[in-house]
Parts: sequence; structure tokens; C-alpha cells
Amino acid sequence: MYNLPDPPAIAHAMCYGYDHPQQIPECRICGAPAECYGETSGYLCFECARDEFNSLSDREAVEALGFEVLDEY
Repeated sequence: MYNLPDPPAIAHAMCYGYDHPQQIPECRICGAPAECYGETSGYLCFECARDEFNSLSDREAVEALGFEVLDEY
């Protein structure tokens, strides 16, 4: 019997369950492959997400991390 390899689409489908590579979204700011998603920001790479986080005020940053801001002091 012949030892022929599977066509690339069949080999990929058998390995990953679909016949074409999954599309990786791009960062909406720089175009690099996206590594995270924000409901208000869209797809971002970590560097652009860090820049966006650094642009937050102190109050916004700690609230984004889940802390409660104490206004009593």
C-alpha cells in the first residue's frame, strides 16, 4: 500500500477539528496579534492594553482591579 500523507486541510481538521486555521484577531491600535479583549476597548495586544491601563487615573485603575475606593479620607 502507498504511504501518502493526508492533504493539509485533512491533516489540520484531524488535528484541530476544523479544516482551516482559526483567525487570530489583530490589535485595534497597532495591528499585532491580539492577546486580550476588553468590552469597551476591543482586541488589544498586551503592550497596547498596558498603555491604555497606564492612561487611567489612580481611581479608575484601582476600581478596574476590583478595589473599592474609600472616599472618607
